[in-house]
Amino acid sequence: MLRSLKIENFCCFQSFELQQLGRLNLLVGMNNSGKTSILEAIQLLVSQSNLTRLVNGMISRGEYVLDRNSLDIRNLFYGHKLSVGSKLSISGNNSSKIITISVEEKDTERRDHEIFEGSEKLVFSNNHQFTSVPLSPQRYLDSGFLRGKEFLGLGTKTHF
Repeated sequence: MLRSLKIENFCCFQSFELQQLGRLNLLVGMNNSGKTSILEAIQLLVSQSNLTRLVNGMISRGEYVLDRNSLDIRNLFYGHKLSVGSKLSISGNNSSKIITISVEEKDTERRDHEIFEGSEKLVFSNNHQFTSVPLSPQRYLDSGFLRGKEFLGLGTKTHF
């Protein structure tokens, strides 16, 4: 059972913490105050790398860039800014479960099943499991989007 939740740089929360969660919790607040973001953070934390519901939520809100095949991932980060060094994290139960998504420089060594175009990548980590998605500097960082199938692919290539 989830007893605590800590969110950093995710959606509208720069830093947010919920303590003493019970079996039943009621989220109340004004429109656009972050209730859905809290639920999406919990969902991302417990989904263990499955981003399908998060992506579906982004699609239902129309968070596109250019066309319906491109999702604007800047909306996942606090302040809607995406650059090398951008990082968000969600943790629960005193950090026993941690999800981190960050934009980092590409490693110089090439690993099996990793081919990158450009010098940046999006790194998704889930309790020491890492997944990388290529980010082309001009196409992705400037516009802040990933093609739908690449974004959905975050949970499919896991490296230890």
